[in-house]
Amino acid sequence: MIPQTRQDVKSTLEWDMVAWLHEADKHGLIHEWEYEPESFLLLPAQTYKKRIKLKTKTKLVTRCLHRKASYTPDFRIDLTEHGIEMLEGSLYTIMTDGLHGRIWIDTKGGFNPEASYFSLVQKSMYSRHSLWVEKIVPYAAKLKKSLFKQTFAPRELRWMKKRKLPTLTAIGKACLPVEAFLLEERIWNYT
Repeated sequence: MIPQTRQDVKSTLEWDMVAWLHEADKHGLIHEWEYEPESFLLLPAQTYKKRIKLKTKTKLVTRCLHRKASYTPDFRIDLTEHGIEMLEGSLYTIMTDGLHGRIWIDTKGGFNPEASYFSLVQKSMYSRHSLWVEKIVPYAAKLKKSLFKQTFAPRELRWMKKRKLPTLTAIGKACLPVEAFLLEERIWNYT
């Protein structure tokens, strides 16, 4: 599914990521992407048998120890060859799909109290399905390693809306536009 409005996603971080993906797609860095593409089983449900005494007989019933645990990554992204070269280290660290350019990501905020939980999910996904899910922080003012700071900020997040004069947002002041990012990468690769 490709979200069209803010209401189609669960958080502002995911909507920011959607804006980034639209811009990356427009500039040939990604081939295709999907929001919450599929769920993966991490742990099956565990049951046990228990004997219950009734008035005249005993009955064997099945009880649930815990329900199944599944996980749905926020995004599946298929990078182009150009995107694989330019986004290594900022969007992904490991490509478990060989050299085909498919990565799975989960968006998180700069401060994440669920960090240890996500670490277990990440390890379970790799162990069970051989898929590494990248944790992506789209933008955090105090973090140096946010996606927008390492690559570019989407145009719609760089500029304040409904202003008489064009005014940059905090994201716009801290991050490059996509054209500058692409130009900077080309210059860096030729020197």
